[in-house]
Amino acid sequence: MPTPTYDLIASNVLTSSASSVTFSSISASYRDLVLVCQPIHATATSNLRLRFNSSSTGYNFVIAIGDGSSAVSESGTGTEINLSPYAQITTSQDSLQIVQVMDYAADKHKTALVRANRAAGATEMQAHRWADTSAITSLELFAGSGNLNTGSSFYLYGIVS
Repeated sequence: MPTPTYDLIASNVLTSSASSVTFSSISASYRDLVLVCQPIHATATSNLRLRFNSSSTGYNFVIAIGDGSSAVSESGTGTEINLSPYAQITTSQDSLQIVQVMDYAADKHKTALVRANRAAGATEMQAHRWADTSAITSLELFAGSGNLNTGSSFYLYGIVS
């Protein structure tokens, strides 16, 4: 069996603040997608959100969060994937969100695993389902409030099997 490799599909490091970042025209030639985000928010306690193909319907989630002294879990539905609902990022904290989207081009519901980390806060593990059988051709990232600041970085990889 060949060793899977990561190909950088696209990257965006903001040189000025922006309300959103979109990766579009994503090729269906990969098995899975991996999105690595390090956002810097203009508004304190904001969080990063993600939509597939600009759709605001069909998202389901299960989340588990730990901060070293307590743990929280929840499940539900939403209009997007909230990449850091508990590890909210302030304007002075580093954070990292890694999103793995499996079989993104297949004719079935899509699944995504998310790990969100904030050095001064919490670690989150998330599982998401997007109840749509369309191939994912675009990813839209946006702040829950305010803008994403200069220096925010976003990298999209395709996994070749």
